[in-house]
Amino acid sequence: MKKCIHFLIVLIASTYSLFGQHKVRGIVVDIQGKPLEYVNIVAMQQPDSSFISGCATDARGSFRFDNLPSECYLRFSSIGYQAQNIKANEQMRVVLQEEPQKLAEVSVIARSIKERPGGYTMSMHNNPLTQGKKVMQVLELLPHIHLEEGKVTILDRSVEAIYVDGLRILDQRELENLPVEHIARIEVDYTSSVREGASATGGVLRIYLKEQAKAEWSMNLGSETLYMPVYGWRGANLDNYLSVRWNKLTLRNAMEAGKQLYLGDEETSITDKTRGLIQHSLDEFRNWTTSFSNRLSVSYQIAPKHLVASSLLYRYQLETPTHTLIDLLHDNNSFLYQRNPIHLWQWLNTYKWSVSPKTTFSLFTDVLSRHLEQATIDQKPYIYNGSSVQQTHMYRIKTMLERQLKNGAKFTFGSDLQWLKQPEKTVGFVKTDMSSSMSSLFSTFASRVGSLQYELGLRVQSNTIQVVQAERTYDYNYIGLYPSLSAMYLIDKKYNHLLRVNVSRVMGSIPYSAISGYRQYNGSYDYSIGNPNLSTPIGTQAMALLSIWGKLNLSLGVLHYKSPIYFERKIDSDQEETTYTIPMNGRYQTLGIASLEWQHKITKWWNIKTSATLRSHSADAGVLVRNQMGSVFRHKSMFIFTPSFSAGLGLMYEPTCRYLDRTMEAVGAISVDIYKTLLKGKMDIRFNSTIYRKERSAITSKEQFVHHYHNLTRSPSFSLSISYRLGSGTKIKALEETKALQLYQKIEDAK
Repeated sequence: MKKCIHFLIVLIASTYSLFGQHKVRGIVVDIQGKPLEYVNIVAMQQPDSSFISGCATDARGSFRFDNLPSECYLRFSSIGYQAQNIKANEQMRVVLQEEPQKLAEVSVIARSIKERPGGYTMSMHNNPLTQGKKVMQVLELLPHIHLEEGKVTILDRSVEAIYVDGLRILDQRELENLPVEHIARIEVDYTSSVREGASATGGVLRIYLKEQAKAEWSMNLGSETLYMPVYGWRGANLDNYLSVRWNKLTLRNAMEAGKQLYLGDEETSITDKTRGLIQHSLDEFRNWTTSFSNRLSVSYQIAPKHLVASSLLYRYQLETPTHTLIDLLHDNNSFLYQRNPIHLWQWLNTYKWSVSPKTTFSLFTDVLSRHLEQATIDQKPYIYNGSSVQQTHMYRIKTMLERQLKNGAKFTFGSDLQWLKQPEKTVGFVKTDMSSSMSSLFSTFASRVGSLQYELGLRVQSNTIQVVQAERTYDYNYIGLYPSLSAMYLIDKKYNHLLRVNVSRVMGSIPYSAISGYRQYNGSYDYSIGNPNLSTPIGTQAMALLSIWGKLNLSLGVLHYKSPIYFERKIDSDQEETTYTIPMNGRYQTLGIASLEWQHKITKWWNIKTSATLRSHSADAGVLVRNQMGSVFRHKSMFIFTPSFSAGLGLMYEPTCRYLDRTMEAVGAISVDIYKTLLKGKMDIRFNSTIYRKERSAITSKEQFVHHYHNLTRSPSFSLSISYRLGSGTKIKALEETKALQLYQKIEDAK
């Protein structure tokens, strides 16, 4: 009897091993032991190689399959690495070898998206939609991202931070000379997590570059010239991007130099209702700016578990703005010329230690120094006579510990310390010194329950600000708790229907210019001045996003602040013909945003992205307003005629709307771009043009006066850029399986 029982147990176990289901866990690394992200893994049934399931590795190179048949094998593949077929085991460690040759241009659309509770990740490998475009133009093609006056916005809010390979850049202009073909993927966070800071409300972009092949180098040389028919030649820029790898050392250098004219024609009229005074003037602004910048970035893999990276930026900028003010009612014209040299240094460092397969420690440092001189060379009466020297010194240290837990959960803990000093020496006016510090602890916990993924965050932050102005000291101290929640629910995996919710408590930031006592003249009769008595706004933001079929996106959001900062226009008591703006605290401000966006491939060669945004604004900030409505409509068409020839068309229209006591008249723009590659893919030629643009006009109505503003800057504008690629290595034709290698699931499988 006992032997029969043992026989039955062995028989059942054997049957289960043949026909049962089991879990598979593993990690994929390169030959140096570095985890590989976005490796495509396909589970296939033996003996006919029928498809069972698929997934992609995460940032740690980890993957997971649940309920796989016992007799199956996994195919591991990634662009730039040799594919492998391995029999599935419960615990796996897979090492991929680099492909010895480069890949040639392929005509495969790899618009692969991995969704996350707080945003998404877009793979950029061989995506024809990006051909011939610069980075800023590529970002505009991504879901929920637009360009507003050359600046990137996410869900109609300014981007809070941009990182390139984990290092934060200062200015979005640094992206202009980054070749698109060097980008591996772009991560988009709809809102800033508790890692960024309590004052961070906008989204975050993280750009990751492709790894340069060993003992190879690549270089991109570029030039651009700008022209406006009404104003003539507007300058030119030269840029150079170099990437080199020696064994474990990778070096990247981005250099840019140029001269460009920034201009504007503005008409202003001010009517004083009580005294009958009228000012009517035309301000012609011209600013020839000479610039040079160079960022050198170096990363070194000390050991398989240790990586260090450092980036040094130097930027020089010479601004020579001129204001020619023409008084249209009186013979009292004036001219203002300034010479403003700016020197900036930034040194970034990062260190990552893979303590264990499930634990990573990171250390970040940021040191910045900025020196700005402003000198008025020539002026007429009522223009501030003097000069100013403004300095900025910033030091920041940030640490973070990430730990992978059971069932795919992840815990993060970190600290963030920042010190800032901004002394300002002004000849002939008020001397201002500002120093501030920020210290915080933050933690996040991410996990999933069935089809629900979520991330909980908490930040404890203390801010200290001291302003010394005109021998008077203003001190401000504040400490608060800032929780956040991001959740994503997969409604239907087959049709890519999903719902996201984001809620967080935030703190409004007070920029240095808002408390500075330095008068910044915008014209002979118009200046702005700071207010050191401002208090910090505290708010709550909430957002819901619904995605249908992976093409139609609906978003609803609200941002509510207590003690918001608004800018009030007043009349100078000493100069009755001069007005100025000063920041003030209101009682509350609420902004609601609803957006509908649709991306679709109309034909094989025509892709579109169309969106409509509706804004609602209520506030008690200088004036009391309820439900002020505004809207904006955008459309982008991308035409891919051949692998070497493409074009684009952009449309924007914003109807007339109200904001506080201001009427903002309608604006609109039409833009086109054309791309062509020559010399067997080594040379790119791009032509971009804003063929029509209606600029902003605004009317501010007060009890005491009415202010009319009109931007008379006239379009069109054109730019022509040429880039040339150099490098070592040979190219090969793309494999037949390239499409399978590039595409991975839009909804992340359970890990």
